[in-house]
Amino acid sequence: MKETINDNDEFMRYRQQMHRHDEETRPRPAAPKALRVVFSIFMILLYIGMGMLMFINFFDMPAQWDWARYLVGVVLVVYGFWRGYRLYADID
Repeated sequence: MKETINDNDEFMRYRQQMHRHDEETRPRPAAPKALRVVFSIFMILLYIGMGMLMFINFFDMPAQWDWARYLVGVVLVVYGFWRGYRLYADID
């Protein structure tokens, strides 16, 4: 009868040695929660700020692009508020 790979003890020891989880060999420290909060607040301010700059035509876009400027501005501001809500509600 033919021996399968799963029945081979030497192969199983090799497999366990080579495929250990990182948590077992060297635990990876998680990013501090304070750093994630600071980065999230920065990104919220960036999105809302860029949206406001689009509303006031800070980048001096031609008049035929007004519809795109307002659309991008609305999307950025709404997404900034959504990220703020997610941070406040601790959804992430």
